Amino acid sequence: MLKTASNPHAGLLWLEFQASQEGQAIIDEYEPISASFYTPGSALEKLLRGKKLSLVDWQNQHLKQTWMAKIVEAFGFPKADR
Repeated sequence: MLKTASNPHAGLLWLEFQASQEGQAIIDEYEPISASFYTPGSALEKLLRGKKLSLVDWQNQHLKQTWMAKIVEAFGFPKADR
């Protein structure tokens, strides 16, 4: 597929643009709160600045549901009964 594509690297250039400071600023302008919180000055970065965050890396994604259940329990959020 790469050999026959008319612009084989266009997707990579698009991803690079989206990850750039300029791309993130455009995303923030047209889709508020959608730019990465890793981008300094983005709306999300400003909202989360100074807050404690808990991040899950790809190696631990399979544990996310369990951890979320524990968080809900620890905060005492109500649960839907069936």
